[in-house]
Amino acid sequence: MLLFASVIVRKYALTALIGAAATLIPFIGLPEQFIFRLPLPLPFLLATGFLEGGRFAQGDGGEAIAVFAEVSPWEFALVAGISAALTMLALYGTVRRSTNCWLLERRPRFGSKAKPAAALLLAVALLLPVTGCSSEAAETAVYNSAAQSLTGDGFAVALDDETRTYTLEREGAATMAVETSPLFGAFSDGESVTGAYVAGSRIYYLTSRTQQYIDRVGNYNSTFTQFSIVRLNADTLERQVIFEQIADSDRSLLGIDYTVGDTWAFLPDCRSFFLNDRSFFFVVNDKIVEVDRGTRSVQTLAIPASGNIAFDGRAIYFIDEDSRLQAYDTQTREVAPVGNIVARSFCLTEGGLCFVNRLDGDAVCTCAKDGSDAVVVLEGPALSVDYEGGELSATLKSDGRTVPVEL
Repeated sequence: MLLFASVIVRKYALTALIGAAATLIPFIGLPEQFIFRLPLPLPFLLATGFLEGGRFAQGDGGEAIAVFAEVSPWEFALVAGISAALTMLALYGTVRRSTNCWLLERRPRFGSKAKPAAALLLAVALLLPVTGCSSEAAETAVYNSAAQSLTGDGFAVALDDETRTYTLEREGAATMAVETSPLFGAFSDGESVTGAYVAGSRIYYLTSRTQQYIDRVGNYNSTFTQFSIVRLNADTLERQVIFEQIADSDRSLLGIDYTVGDTWAFLPDCRSFFLNDRSFFFVVNDKIVEVDRGTRSVQTLAIPASGNIAFDGRAIYFIDEDSRLQAYDTQTREVAPVGNIVARSFCLTEGGLCFVNRLDGDAVCTCAKDGSDAVVVLEGPALSVDYEGGELSATLKSDGRTVPVEL
């Protein structure tokens, strides 16, 4: 754009003034949330605003006031597309004005065949920014939030209750820690892993890291916690951060403590999570929060999460307040009962569901995912069932022993 301006005005001082004005005037005279929605050089010089979520401040009445509105992927695509189109037009105008007029007359003009090609290139430039959305295909999974170990294709991830660390066990390889930081090597003291999820040959784990800044301009003794979801390939051990968000920001200004609340305040209370190709699902205390992977919109699902939550890649299985086993379809967003099952406890297995049937004297039963073909596999009354490492077990009501259950 500066090159185009220099060709038009043909004066060095005026070109420098135009470049400085186009960069500094928006920075000084426009609100921050407008800067990143204009096709100017400044938004791309301050590119962190495109990656930052919405920021909120607490008003005098306790209400949340939006300080910075999040730039959605579609807004970013529109700004980047318009900027790319303007750059292409400016480059074309610069080349045309700087080329000898006799050479322009000899050069073949754009015909009817070239115009569709130019339109196609412009369409590709406009659509290119939105190609960063997730392309992972939905796959079948066996996830139970109550499980202490998760299994994948040729590996297992286990949680140590004492140290609260996850270990990766692969066939023919030494045991290693899952939570090796992809950026800094070993984890620091302020980092921890709060949950893990396995799908195929990939491991996803949620990390939190608390950082503190002291004596910064405008902030004194400011702290914030950053949450990240890291994808680990169990075959190649390659790591990639697919989700990152700052939450739980505490600040102090002139000795006065205050908290900047936002829509991500649920992240510090997250105890487990799972995902599909469209959304992240965070299990927070007694609820499930869904975050869209593309737009980062947040919504709370009407699913009680006090007990075990199972996920097969599409449906979320849970026990409602009336002890009935229900399934929530993440595609249609509809809740449907799983047969006529009234369960005390349940878990998801490779072949379907296993549950403690309250209508049959707390016997342990198995069935398909739709509730059909129910079969009693353990007569004795049980308190709960668990499925870990490909093995099914039940805790007996009589003496509290955990016994294996044959499928």
